[in-house]
Amino acid sequence: MKISDREKKIILIVAIALIVALPFLLIIKPTNEKTEGLEGEIAQLTTRRDELKVLYDQEQDFIDGIAKMNAEMEEITKGYAEGVKIENTIMFLRGIEFDIPMFMETVSFAGTMVTPLSAGSVDENGNVTGAADGLKAQTSVVYVCDYEAVKSLLEFIAKYPDRMVIPSMSISYDGATGLYSGSFVLNQFAITGDGRELDEAKIPSMMHGNESIFGTYITDEELKAALEEAAGETSDEAETEEE
Repeated sequence: MKISDREKKIILIVAIALIVALPFLLIIKPTNEKTEGLEGEIAQLTTRRDELKVLYDQEQDFIDGIAKMNAEMEEITKGYAEGVKIENTIMFLRGIEFDIPMFMETVSFAGTMVTPLSAGSVDENGNVTGAADGLKAQTSVVYVCDYEAVKSLLEFIAKYPDRMVIPSMSISYDGATGLYSGSFVLNQFAITGDGRELDEAKIPSMMHGNESIFGTYITDEELKAALEEAAGETSDEAETEEE
């Protein structure tokens, strides 16, 4: 089949158009798209670089801030016991009973409430460090003592190094004995965590409440009698002063 001059011109024009268009479609356009993508990534990396530079310039401020916060946390935790155990509370109350003195008829424990303070962090070995819990232990005490002992108890609890409070207290006066009786609730607070170990309670080898063959032990009955005697002497002295 013979191709006319006109058809040859059309074919030539189409061929030239393809020669011009193919490089654009196959090379120039993908290259432009890739260039635009790289420019976008460069813009993102530039922004991230600027952010990191700001953080790097503030590195010492962060280090100083962390050190300050750690010091403040350590100062706060100093006011809290490393834990709360029933045996420690028993010996603590036993010390109050003899030192103030006051007679504790009954002591009951309501249990310990745990409040998570910090979940800590997991190291590369899967160990959790920095975890801390807040503890609140509640103890109820029924007591008998003189008026001075009540004041001494409240002052002792208020000034005790470890955090504890008496949120409620009842008191009544017995005119026959001159003693006061009632009950109070003692709330003890503690913080547990890494490096905070509660010392074991120092319990004497001689059991409290048992008689001693050496004659040096004061039983609860003897303590209560001594309190009543002291209250009577105080009442007599007051009457003498009035006269």
